[in-house]
Amino acid sequence: VSIILTDFDYLQTTISLMKNYADTVQHVRNNLKRIREGLEMSHSDTVLLRERRYTLSRCGLRALLAKNTERG
Repeated sequence: VSIILTDFDYLQTTISLMKNYADTVQHVRNNLKRIREGLEMSHSDTVLLRERRYTLSRCGLRALLAKNTERG
């Protein structure tokens, strides 16, 4: 009977450790997913800012050309 109880305790401990490991893996996966989403958003923001800066520089160039044309 003592051996059976020891085996049962061992199984309970093993199951508990496996569950703990699975929870930790899930936590790490969730963190990695959030990091990836943050990087994707940051990349999208960078691309958007680059496009807007390009558009603004072209508008600025047009304004300069218009001013110079008016003076000429």
